[in-house]
Amino acid sequence: MKEFLKNNFSRNRNISVIFVVVIITIIATFMLSYLISSEVQHVGQDIAKRSFQKKYDLISLQFQEFQKPLFDVAKIVPEGSRFTSHKHPLTILSELQLLDSNVRANWYYTTNPSGINHLSFKSHQRDSNNLKAALLKDTILPKNGIASTIIQEDGSEKYLWRNNISIPLQNETLHYGYDLEVMAIQKAFWDIDNYSSSYAYVFNKDGICLLHPDTDNIGKNVFSFTPLSPQDTAIAKDGFTERLVQSEFLQLDVIRYIKPFYIGGEEWFIAVNYPKSLNEENIGIIKKYSYTVYFSSALLLLFVFFYFNKSIKKEYKAIVLLQEEKSRLALEKEVFQKESAFLQLQQLKNQINPHFLFNSLNSLYTLIDQDVALSKKFTFKLSKIYRYLISTPQQNIIPLSDEIEFIKEYLFLQKTRFSTKLQFQINIDDQDSLRKKIPYLALQTVVENAIKHNIATKEHPLIITIHIQNKVVLIKNTLQIKENPEKGLQFGLQYLESIYGFYKIDGFKTFKQDSLFICKLPLL
Repeated sequence: MKEFLKNNFSRNRNISVIFVVVIITIIATFMLSYLISSEVQHVGQDIAKRSFQKKYDLISLQFQEFQKPLFDVAKIVPEGSRFTSHKHPLTILSELQLLDSNVRANWYYTTNPSGINHLSFKSHQRDSNNLKAALLKDTILPKNGIASTIIQEDGSEKYLWRNNISIPLQNETLHYGYDLEVMAIQKAFWDIDNYSSSYAYVFNKDGICLLHPDTDNIGKNVFSFTPLSPQDTAIAKDGFTERLVQSEFLQLDVIRYIKPFYIGGEEWFIAVNYPKSLNEENIGIIKKYSYTVYFSSALLLLFVFFYFNKSIKKEYKAIVLLQEEKSRLALEKEVFQKESAFLQLQQLKNQINPHFLFNSLNSLYTLIDQDVALSKKFTFKLSKIYRYLISTPQQNIIPLSDEIEFIKEYLFLQKTRFSTKLQFQINIDDQDSLRKKIPYLALQTVVENAIKHNIATKEHPLIITIHIQNKVVLIKNTLQIKENPEKGLQFGLQYLESIYGFYKIDGFKTFKQDSLFICKLPLL
């Protein structure tokens, strides 16, 4: 009986110990799950805020870049000055700005009590009379300073972002402005941060939406299709507001951050939306595995709780850090490729400008006494060439049509210099190819390489042929290698290889065939 009671007591004691261990394990499981959830949420909130601040900085900087021409005008034309003293640089700025394909139109004029004077209007549209009339009729000009507004293009569902600056001069006021296509702005913002997990939209103090991932919402009032209200734009002391709302775009819960920024003195707002599910998607899985492990090995889990908790947090942080590192490396690679191509382009231009200018001035010096009309034409084309050289496109690519016009001017100058020693021909098989893109200065790089390394005489003229096909441009020249060719650093070919490598385009190559040197330039 005593042995039975002893065994029973021992069994009950063991059961009690096991029961206590199980209860403690269950309690510890819930506590651990709570700690893990809190830590995941804390880290996730920190990631969300950093994502918000990064996207906010990118958007605000890009908007400043879009309005840079207005500040350039303010630098060129000081207040109280005479308009005629600054008309020429203002005209050059207007023409350079219109090279940007995002700019629909730009204009400037002066006003005084007698009316409008010095009107200059430029547009990419062939029929721009209606746009010009609407501009003079509808544009609300600031008395002094910068103003911007969203307008809908007449007869179209497209929206434009109109920017204006007014500067008081002597007895008149200068007005300079331009229209940007909202869809082009939208694409620019998508390209600079397309790897982000969040999305953003931009609206003014009246709620009019300028940017939104759903393009149907552009131009609408955000207070009508989002959970936002005008009270949400009352910013807290820390500079932004934070709310958990239902996203109208993703149809799920998001953490919405709203922060103001200023464009030319006007208050706008950026709303960045970070999916809440990104913070919580792993919490359920972590809890499930925790319950399974603890109930299957209750006694052992009491000794490994600390290590398990530490391991989970370390693993999660390592995943977050790894993801951030991958994103950082991808961004650095892209930046490096862009910077490398830009530096090589600058080196190419630095190599072209002094050498080409020296030869061109020598030719012009000879022409002035011989043929005044031709020397004027030569000077005009030389100025067009240098205007093209100082207008580097943002992505280092340009429409083939622009490059063809430039190479015609360049070859005219070279033809004037070499006379019958140089012959060239441009053949266009496919007119649609002229709308495709090609690396900036690609044709000039290859043509200049041919002139530099080959003999050109009256008996044996250098013949250069530019052949435009469907997807490629072939540049051929007669192979008449100099005995002592000019030495160079080959910046031109390296630059072209960098551009094609950045856009992942194969097919760029140079080769010799029979008595010809051939360069193959794929179109983008």
